[in-house]
Amino acid sequence: MRYMVRSTLALRAPTGTGLALCMLLAAQPSWAQQQQAGVTAAVRGRVEIAVASGAVGREAKSGEPIYLGNAVKSGPDSGLQILLLDQTTFTIGPDSELVIDEFVYDPTKGSGKVTASIARGVFRFVTGQVAKNNPADMLVKMPIGTIGIRGTIAMGSVVPASGQTPAYQEVALLGPGRDRDTKDRRGGLLLSAPNGSSVVIDQAGFGSSFGKDGQGWSEASKWTPERLAALQTRLARAVTPGQSSGTGESGQASRNADASPSDSGAQFASLLGGASSFFDSIQDDQLTDTRRSNGQVAMVGAMIPDGASSFDQLRSVASGQAYYTGTSALTSGGTYTLFANIDFGARTFGGGNSRAIFNSPGQFSGTVSLGTLNYNGSSGTAAFQYINTTSIGGLGCQTFSCRTTINITPQNAGGTIAASANHNVLVQRVDSLGNTTANLATGSGNAARAPGLAP
Repeated sequence: MRYMVRSTLALRAPTGTGLALCMLLAAQPSWAQQQQAGVTAAVRGRVEIAVASGAVGREAKSGEPIYLGNAVKSGPDSGLQILLLDQTTFTIGPDSELVIDEFVYDPTKGSGKVTASIARGVFRFVTGQVAKNNPADMLVKMPIGTIGIRGTIAMGSVVPASGQTPAYQEVALLGPGRDRDTKDRRGGLLLSAPNGSSVVIDQAGFGSSFGKDGQGWSEASKWTPERLAALQTRLARAVTPGQSSGTGESGQASRNADASPSDSGAQFASLLGGASSFFDSIQDDQLTDTRRSNGQVAMVGAMIPDGASSFDQLRSVASGQAYYTGTSALTSGGTYTLFANIDFGARTFGGGNSRAIFNSPGQFSGTVSLGTLNYNGSSGTAAFQYINTTSIGGLGCQTFSCRTTINITPQNAGGTIAASANHNVLVQRVDSLGNTTANLATGSGNAARAPGLAP
C-alpha cells in the first residue's frame, strides 16, 4: 500500500474548485500534505473516519480531509461523498465502508494512480482525470476480485461474508461518458476474479454479480429498471433534501449524500470557496441519480426509466436550455410545426420564440405563441397546456374563430431527462360565446430536443 500523494501543483495551477482543494491541501501540515487524498462532502447522518479499517473512528463533517488508508464508515440512513483532487468521486450509502488505498496525481499531465477498496455497503463512483487519461491507472477492490475502470460511472453493493455464507457483490455500469456524447471515450468495467476469470461490461444498464455460485462473476446482462432502482434507493436512503446532517453542517452543504456531479460541485465549492464547475467536465442523471445540465443524470443514466418526465425530474436538472421541434400531420390535411423552449435553470417552459405554426390549406392557418409557464411549484407528471382562440383563422373558422388546444409532455429516454417531448393538438370552431361548434382537426407527434433556444 502506497501512502503518497505526488503533487506538482506549482508547475501549472489548476482553476476553479481544483484550485480551492489545492489551497486546502497547502494549508495542512507538511506531513498531512504527503498523505491527503481528498475531502468529504455532502455528509449525511452518522459517518465515521478511522485511521484504518477496524479502528475506532471519529464523526465526520463535510469539508474535512481524507488521508490514505482512512476507513470511511457510514451508519444506517447515512452516507457521504469523497472528492479527490483529480475529480474522481466516490459516493457511499448506509452501512458502507470505503478506503482510499492509493492516490498519486500530477495535474500538469492529468496522470496518476487511484486505488480504493469497498469493504461493504452500497457505492457509486464517477471517474476523474486519472481514469480519463489512462483507465488502467484506476482500480476498485472488492472482497472478492477487482473492478478495472474504463472512464465511466458505476454503482454496486457488497455484502460481506458471514459464517458459512460467502460474500456477495454486484456491479452495474451506468454511463459511458459525459452526457453520453459519442465523442467521449467509450466507458466500461473489467470485473476480475481471484481465479483469473473476468467479465467485461461495456453497455450502460448492464451488470454482473459474484457470490451466488462462488465460481466467479456472472455473465454481463441487462438489469431491469427495478433492480437498478433498488440500488439507487439504498443510496438515496442517505438523502433527505433540506435537512441537515446532524453534524452541525448546513443543509446546503450536507443535504444530499448522493448528489449528482453538478450538485456536488456546488456543495464542494461552498465548502472550499471554489467555483461550482468542479464536476462540469465529468459525468453524472442524470444517475444521475442524478442533476447534470441539459437533463443528463438526474438519477444517473440508465436508472431513469423511459417515459413521461415528472416535474420533480425537471427540477432536478440544475441548468441548461433546450427547445423541442417537430412537424406533424393534421387530420384536416396539412401540418403543424412546434417550437417549444425549456429553461432548466429558470424552471420555465415556453416563452421566447416558442410557437406552433398551423397550416391546413383551405381550412385554417396561423401561428400560436407559447407563453412562459413556470414549473417551480408543480407536481406529478410534467405536462404543459396552451389554449388560444385568437391566433389562427380561415374558412374552417367561418364567421367566428378557431380555438387551439396544445398539450406538450417532456419524455425521458436513454437515461436523459426530458430528452424529447410528446405533443398533441385539437383545433375547434367556436362561437362568440366560446362554445364549441365543430372539431376541425387533431394531430400528435414527438418533438426532438435541440440545444439552445428556439430560432
